[in-house]
Amino acid sequence: MTLVNHPARGLAISWLAVWSALPGGTALADDARRFVTNEYFTFGASDYNTVAVELADVDGDGDLDAVMVNGRHWARPDLVLLNNGFGRFLIGNTLGQELATGYQPAVTDLNGDAMPDVVVARDRVPSHIFVNTGDGTFRDAGPVGPTGPTRAVAAADVDLDGATDLIFSLRGKNNQIAFGPDFDRVAELQPAEQSVRLAVADLNDDSFPDLVFANLGSEGSLIQFNDGEGGFSRSVRLDPDRGRSVDVAIGDIDADGLPDVVLASVGTNTVFLNDQQQEFTQEIPFGSDDVRSYGIALADLDQDGRTDIAVANAGSTNAIYMNRPDGLLRIELPEDPDALSYDVSIGDLDGNEFPDLVFANSGSMSRIYLNVTEGEAETALSR
Repeated sequence: MTLVNHPARGLAISWLAVWSALPGGTALADDARRFVTNEYFTFGASDYNTVAVELADVDGDGDLDAVMVNGRHWARPDLVLLNNGFGRFLIGNTLGQELATGYQPAVTDLNGDAMPDVVVARDRVPSHIFVNTGDGTFRDAGPVGPTGPTRAVAAADVDLDGATDLIFSLRGKNNQIAFGPDFDRVAELQPAEQSVRLAVADLNDDSFPDLVFANLGSEGSLIQFNDGEGGFSRSVRLDPDRGRSVDVAIGDIDADGLPDVVLASVGTNTVFLNDQQQEFTQEIPFGSDDVRSYGIALADLDQDGRTDIAVANAGSTNAIYMNRPDGLLRIELPEDPDALSYDVSIGDLDGNEFPDLVFANSGSMSRIYLNVTEGEAETALSR
């Protein structure tokens, strides 16, 4: 970690290098990636209780904007923040009129107009659908799904009927699927567990989306395989000894062509490797037993062909794990070492074709890290 002073604006710029872990201490290349930030690449407010941020081009101008969900157990406004094209969110609109206990959004096109709509999962009050009007604002289309300890929502065509369905995770109650396009047909999933977040992907190459629930209870997290007939009869329990899990992401970590499952946990984080039988018995632990990891996201951050991992930690330094041939290389992002980071999202915010990082912080400003080379850092942070 090195601190340098911005000569024009007097801002502290934090930057760090991403390098290949090669024998012999290979020197940094001129185009090595840095993740840079300063006080202007923060957003939100310290009293928002921010819990999630999702990136999508909501106004159709070609750059990624942010859907910011706030509240958790307290009534707060949710926001849509528009990108200025260089990775800063300078204009925002509230998402709906009411304050509520937002937990997580799903951003997806629900009505076929090629514009992303938003579903916000809310705790103990109705979740809501917000329809995109095309200019960065949204119309409240009313409640959807269960009213209860709802923690997350994901969108997928579970039954392959051409309509998007909504899957809700509930802490302590049965998770639910609300089938589109009307969402009035609901199926409850068994068993009722301490599910807080979920991810959806076809894990066994049968064309049907499967579900992975991150469970905060002692039962361990759960994969539920889609049987193609509207049910989820087969399941795989992910090792509960790895700790109570808070978030889950799916991606090919070992580059074998099969999607793997990565859990962020209160305790050691874990990669569960997929195999031809989808048993997920091979585990790769990473992180620390005494760190609370609340959010996780996957992307090829340096575009070397390997999937890297970004982790949001609550009360500890956030980190990225670069996927190297000899293992995961941890790099800390120490600008907010004590922040309660609940979520991390990844996407190219500034148009340089490298994915950037966005951390959702509860109790402090949320933060953006731009993914640049050393020579690009000063210009990127001054726009």
